[in-house]
Amino acid sequence: MKWQSQGEADLILPIILRPPNITYSMTKVENQIQIAEERLRCAMLTSNSEILDELISPELLFTNHMGQVLTKQDDLALHQSGILKFHALDPSESQMKISEKMAIVSVCMKMSGVYNGNPFRGNLRYTRVWHLSQNNAWQVVAGHSCTIQDKFQLSKVIEALAAREPIFHRPEFGTSRADFEAMVTPGFWEIGASGTRYTKAHILHTLENRHSRPVTETYEMTDFACQELSQSLYLVTYQLNQAGRLSQRSTIWCHNDSGVWQIVFHQGTLVSP
Repeated sequence: MKWQSQGEADLILPIILRPPNITYSMTKVENQIQIAEERLRCAMLTSNSEILDELISPELLFTNHMGQVLTKQDDLALHQSGILKFHALDPSESQMKISEKMAIVSVCMKMSGVYNGNPFRGNLRYTRVWHLSQNNAWQVVAGHSCTIQDKFQLSKVIEALAAREPIFHRPEFGTSRADFEAMVTPGFWEIGASGTRYTKAHILHTLENRHSRPVTETYEMTDFACQELSQSLYLVTYQLNQAGRLSQRSTIWCHNDSGVWQIVFHQGTLVSP
């Protein structure tokens, strides 16, 4: 990969937002870190393990938004295996603190991609510690990421998911096999009220037979709750009353890269009246 000269790079890299009343004398270091940050972003987008290996310190400790601590080997393995694939990484609100041999960068990142076959998108804030190695190369030695919560967005999520529950009982979203298949992820599965695990193929076959003729249903949904598990992944719980048959329901939903809600998992447990 060919990199632009320092002057050209300054034109394309994100603007560093500097707090007021602080004067930076380390312009050269700033430019080096900006270029390193952009190289890292591009390498993450393309899963370029050679560049990632160059930019990540062997001593890396990275705590992700789920509280997991990852090493350099863990990070490289995610990209090399194809488990993690980014489609977009759009930075904003970048800030930097620098010294002669160390720099701390904080940046918001709007992202989308696929993790372990499941699409995701969301907003995270990354904090990275860059250290100048013995061979005079900047490397990330520590980092942390956290989800940026958006209360307004969560209210929209709750509204959208409440309209889709109970799953497979909302004819306005379709009643054909193709409609139901579009509602679930490729790896969807379900645990029924009996405790039996059902595959996606079994569920689709059952729904197709059920809706081969007109279906009339009566139900009441109460105690609806929604919790964000990670970017674009949500847990919904509620109690369902189907003509006196009570069950506690749990659904895991994801909002895929195309902006479509899909079901990852569902469970129904019978409860006493």
